[in-house]
Amino acid sequence: MAYTIIVFDCDTESLNRHVNILAGHRAYQTLPAQNLAQLNYQLQSATVSLVIADIYSPEIGGGDLVAALRGTYPTLPILFVTAYDSTQILNDARCAGLTILPKPIEPERLLRHVGRQLGLVVEDVTKSGVMKNPFNVAQPQAMPAAQPQAQAAPRAMPAAQPQAQAAPRAVPAAQPQAQAAPRAMPAAQPQAQAAPRAVPAAQPQAQAAPRAVPAAQPQAQAAPRAVPAAPAMGGAVPKAIPAAPITGNPGHRAVAEPKFDIAQPEPPAGPGGITSILKKQEEQERQGFSGQIEQFHLVDIIQMCCISGRTGKIIIARGNHSGAIFIKKGAIVHAISGVMQGEDAVYEIVSWTSGSFKFIDGEQSTEKTIQIGWEGLIMEAVRLRDEKTGHEQQEQEAPSKDLSGKVLGPYKIARLISDEEETQLYEATQSAVNRKVALRVLSAERSSNPSLVQSFLGLAATKAKLQHPNIGSVFEAGEAGGRHYYAQEFLQGESLQKISNEGRSLENLKILKVYSSVLDALSFLQRSQIPHQMVEEKHIYIDKNGVVKIMNPATLHADQGLNNNVEINALAVALTRILKNAKEPVDPEIQSTVARSVIIGEGGYSSFAALQQDIKRIEARLNPAMAIPISKNDQAAMQEAEAENQRRKKVFVMTLVTLPLALLLTAACVWWFMFRGDKSAGAHIPSPPPMVEIPAGDFVFQNGENVSLPTYWISKYPVTIWQYKLFLDDTRGRDNSTYQAPELKGKSKDNTPKQWAAMIGSIKERKPFPPGKEILTWDHPVFNIDYLDAHAYAKWLGYRLPTEQEWEKAARGTKGSIYPWGNETDPKRSNSGADFSYEKDKGGEIDGFVRSAPVDQFANDVSEFGVVGMGGNVSSWTATWGPSAKLSIVKVPIIRGSNWATSDASTLTRDNTLRENQSSDYVGLRVVSDTAPAPK
Repeated sequence: MAYTIIVFDCDTESLNRHVNILAGHRAYQTLPAQNLAQLNYQLQSATVSLVIADIYSPEIGGGDLVAALRGTYPTLPILFVTAYDSTQILNDARCAGLTILPKPIEPERLLRHVGRQLGLVVEDVTKSGVMKNPFNVAQPQAMPAAQPQAQAAPRAMPAAQPQAQAAPRAVPAAQPQAQAAPRAMPAAQPQAQAAPRAVPAAQPQAQAAPRAVPAAQPQAQAAPRAVPAAPAMGGAVPKAIPAAPITGNPGHRAVAEPKFDIAQPEPPAGPGGITSILKKQEEQERQGFSGQIEQFHLVDIIQMCCISGRTGKIIIARGNHSGAIFIKKGAIVHAISGVMQGEDAVYEIVSWTSGSFKFIDGEQSTEKTIQIGWEGLIMEAVRLRDEKTGHEQQEQEAPSKDLSGKVLGPYKIARLISDEEETQLYEATQSAVNRKVALRVLSAERSSNPSLVQSFLGLAATKAKLQHPNIGSVFEAGEAGGRHYYAQEFLQGESLQKISNEGRSLENLKILKVYSSVLDALSFLQRSQIPHQMVEEKHIYIDKNGVVKIMNPATLHADQGLNNNVEINALAVALTRILKNAKEPVDPEIQSTVARSVIIGEGGYSSFAALQQDIKRIEARLNPAMAIPISKNDQAAMQEAEAENQRRKKVFVMTLVTLPLALLLTAACVWWFMFRGDKSAGAHIPSPPPMVEIPAGDFVFQNGENVSLPTYWISKYPVTIWQYKLFLDDTRGRDNSTYQAPELKGKSKDNTPKQWAAMIGSIKERKPFPPGKEILTWDHPVFNIDYLDAHAYAKWLGYRLPTEQEWEKAARGTKGSIYPWGNETDPKRSNSGADFSYEKDKGGEIDGFVRSAPVDQFANDVSEFGVVGMGGNVSSWTATWGPSAKLSIVKVPIIRGSNWATSDASTLTRDNTLRENQSSDYVGLRVVSDTAPAPK
């Protein structure tokens, strides 16, 4: 039986991520919904088992959504996700008992919670996706779809937002009582200038919704912000005007289109719930609207009215002050605020951070005091506002959040140790007894929420019950000045993470001491049946006397994913990093024990006692004075371990006999696996990559500008996974700050790409990398790297990233070709998104690949200079920075080139949506040298 799950999220990137996680498991059929119209259609067109929804949607709030769903589908399970503060939803009685997961959600955690909602046990979801009913009873019945009563008019489908956004999504406006939040109005983007968001394409009657057409990319400047939903009090936001197709803009990124199409006819009208909300919104869109303003919402309201071509008057009130902005057919024609008129009045009104607004439809002004376009007017108003208040607000907020130097109850706070989303951790002194403590303080926002305070104090009570010599203690909890806290033991010394990050190691006996102490603590937690979090290297501290303690790991709820094997593996992985840094020989038995501890399953340690016994035996051999009496419980474990040792000795003798042959076979297998066994085509690309000379001279840049560049050399192919792995292997565990970009200000950075372990697993285990059906090879281009990672790799090689102009010249040649090979389109010559599909077992019909391909697979995708793959596969980071498409005052690195997700292979494709610390599965890199590479 397949369970049908609807994923409802207006954020395209988040929606795609959750759909992809679920799509790889045969027990689930996943239906995406990006707005209320799609959600309504999916609910009434399928038998649904579960709805996964973002709390905050521009069209409807979490409480209203739950009320609508439960009104029509009273037993349908709902799982909430959010990237924002969930305080409001926790206080909404309509949402009592619902699970809320914070974004981003790890795949295993999402699958675990989905299984719980459906009454399933998820066994080994990352490997097989097998679902098992724990009670051996009939599977739960999914909620039947509501029966249609009447045809509802189709609603406009919003254009897709970019897959990865430079700034967080706008928080939806506050919703009025007894009324659903009005629908968000996406912004239309004008020609030659970027608008905040793509305008939704209207659906024709009685036919499938057309694919949304993304608006043009900016040529000169970008509009200030995306337009979230307008708050309403007795009214609704105006209706959006459909976007016209964009032409004559070869530089537009086609990847901004949605990754899926929902062929959506007119949704049938249900008995209430979502359908009634949609009808209510339809009626409200014919009226004016009003509500409370905040700093950014007022700007959005003005933009929304202009984009939708409204004619009317916006009245804004703040205390004793008031103002008005007159709009005629989408143009701001007049504004007044006190003695100010025209542009100055707009600048004054936009600077207001509180108050109320009301839009009166149709009211006009006989005066015209504003001549410039609304886009430039609003951008200048935002700039003046931010220039006036931005830095002041930051300076005012910082001291109020940091309690350093202040007194909280009986504690004098010295310094801030760490600042997390919900709490801050301080070093403090308990004045009465002059005791140094670590003080965990609940944030001011959460201290005002009774349920969150109760959870915080409950956690403190649970931690306080945990008493063990190798576990940090919690002393007391309390409240002072409205802030809740608990005091815990201040762990002296250094963490295991700090020691390994600094490239230091430990002596043999100290390694065993860490091993033994942490295992003692874990055994205590297991015997006492205390729920706890995973103990990692950052939680393990060693003081100057060699005493080992772990930070108090107690939690309120058990993590079902923890077991002996997993916890032993985590400890062994941490110690493996220490062993790699060793400058003195490490005892062979210690190395063997750590290596065996890494194994999960057959061949690894099945219990803490068995591993502890081996460690005690090694300690007694290295230092007989450390031998201690063995308890009865450990004697039984020792007998078990001894039997295991006897078996291993037999295996060892056989290994000595067959060792020469085994070594020979292993070497042959390694050679075949790394250099031949996993190749899709062609020979292995060595590292550093082969380079192509681009001679000095002029070329046509973008839309006709002649640019002259000196001679340079660019990598013939995108950097591969194998080449990037060499960089990680060389820099892991040591200071890599010399390779990092200036933006990091001399600090080290972990340059490991997202999902790196899964990528390597696909190569080594010959398994498809989700959600595509291809198996990765070492010759696939590296991806999921951000700009900072790309900069570090290039500098490690002694090269640099190409500028935007250097990349384009290498791709277009001297003749200004649209495609690397000329001006004729040919979807079979490059790995483009012309055949891309998120649906399982679909895609790749044209070029043979759903996603990325080995870098040397498309020999016909070659430029005039001989550079391969410039028309697809992956885009490339460049060293050129420019205004963000999301917010023009923010500068971002420019990404160049088409990829496996774009619809064509244009060399003019340009992306300015990702920040320097954001990555994507369609962006890789090439490198450039100013001098001829040394001969190999």
